Amino acid sequence: MNKSQLLVISQDSIQSSVISRELGDDYEVVRLESSQLIQAQPELLPAAIIWDLNRSEVSDSSVTDASVIETILRENVFAKIIILANDQDRERALAAIAQGAYWYLTKPLDLFELRMRVNDAVFVRNLQMRITISKESAADLPPEMQGTSEEITRFREFIRKVALTNLSVLIVAEIGTEPELVARAIHDLSRRKAGLFQRIDCSDRTPDAIEIELRKSLCLDRKGSASQSRAHGGLKENSTIFLDGIDGLSLEGQAMLLRLLKESEALQPVQRLTSIGSRIISSVAKPIEAAIESKDFLAELYYRISIFVTRIPPLRERKGDTALIADELLCQFTKEMGKPILGFTSKAITALEDYSWPGNFPELANCIMRAVFAAEGRFITDIHLGLNLPHKETAEPDMSIRTLRRISEKELLEESLAKHNRNISQTARELGVSRPTLYSLLRKHNID
Repeated sequence: MNKSQLLVISQDSIQSSVISRELGDDYEVVRLESSQLIQAQPELLPAAIIWDLNRSEVSDSSVTDASVIETILRENVFAKIIILANDQDRERALAAIAQGAYWYLTKPLDLFELRMRVNDAVFVRNLQMRITISKESAADLPPEMQGTSEEITRFREFIRKVALTNLSVLIVAEIGTEPELVARAIHDLSRRKAGLFQRIDCSDRTPDAIEIELRKSLCLDRKGSASQSRAHGGLKENSTIFLDGIDGLSLEGQAMLLRLLKESEALQPVQRLTSIGSRIISSVAKPIEAAIESKDFLAELYYRISIFVTRIPPLRERKGDTALIADELLCQFTKEMGKPILGFTSKAITALEDYSWPGNFPELANCIMRAVFAAEGRFITDIHLGLNLPHKETAEPDMSIRTLRRISEKELLEESLAKHNRNISQTARELGVSRPTLYSLLRKHNID
């Protein structure tokens, strides 16, 4: 397995040697004495860069920290720059963060913290590369259908192929997998994308109400003839009708739907081969064969609406995609809430991928929104996500966001203090807060 490249820029040869020994087993460590040498070696494409801010390293006064960072990120946009700085260079290090560096550590180095930050930086870099690849391969599809897993890749290929036909599609969609987005994607990728897309909710409605709406959509009058709008070539000639939740129809409703589909097909015999008429896309919550076997669903209706049958892969089956979608949601919510959160810790990513997500996309979105609200530092941790807590269906129903936030905040403080043997400076540094702020938080949560 190829190692990720790690670039160390420092005039301190002893420090560079220590870093090489500490991280050399996991990374291909390359050492430079000056940041100016980066421009002379364009073949270097490190995953992460450890840059010691030594004021004497730059002989050319025109070369600034900002210009060095700009050069690195222009050639290697995903690279993560970790700054090493003395206490007196703190302002300079913070300025480097504002200019695009990923993190800064205070010297003398804590090798454990250095390893943790490098691992996180490389993890985030690889995640961002996967996100970019995912977006490029699914730029014309909703965010929920982005990802690099084999399951979602095959599903996207199916969607693109079936969109080119005019054949009926039945979508099997677990709770939270958003079948309407899939139906809209098929419509938008088809030749009828300029036509009407109409969703008809088939659950908990009377057959008469559905029939009125469906006759209008199919341009059928009560006599089974083409209505005036079809005769004059209205927009519905190239429409897509999405029947959402047809497994919620009563047998009476199923019989009505079957009758209308037969009437429509009789009036447009070439519909299956062309884009003329209305295309039918339907969704069910689970495979319907058992309902057919028990006579709870009409077999003839099933065979008319299921020329193609597809199942939306739930998040638990999409290895690696949860983190990609979560990162997109994080960008959205941090912007909305105005929080300077950089990303997820590696533990948080592991928690996201290990959780089964029974509620799929809505549950994931709610989880990330709560985490962003609760977080005070620069990263979302596994504690902020709260996925180690009982599932929300069994949690206390009156537990408010404020309560969850206080629980997550206290657990994070206690975990960080324990990790650093209750060293206040190291704990404050990891959490991205000042010592006075940390003392204030400890008093707030009655932590001695």
